[in-house]
Amino acid sequence: MALKIKGSSTAGAVPTTLENRQLAVNTTDKKLFVGDGTNVQTLTGTIASQDANNVNITGGTIANVSLQNIIPAQTNVSFQEFTSSGTWTKPSGATVVLVQVVG
Repeated sequence: MALKIKGSSTAGAVPTTLENRQLAVNTTDKKLFVGDGTNVQTLTGTIASQDANNVNITGGTIANVSLQNIIPAQTNVSFQEFTSSGTWTKPSGATVVLVQVVG
């Protein structure tokens, strides 16, 4: 059995159809595709172009990061307004403090 892989070097090219277990590669975009019998699935490539609930990245570089709709794992939020002089003490257990200075 010979393994035949479709290929392209055109940036942004994605195969429209692949048979079940058929592979395609785009060498310019460094993406690998596989047919699942119904759809074409992207196996590798940039995370920015893929749906991902959980992402595990090892090695490489992460650049130009834009985070939206971030929901912290623990949503314990405490808002305190300090409007006079004196000393303010960070609540115990707080891991992040956001300070906004006005005036």
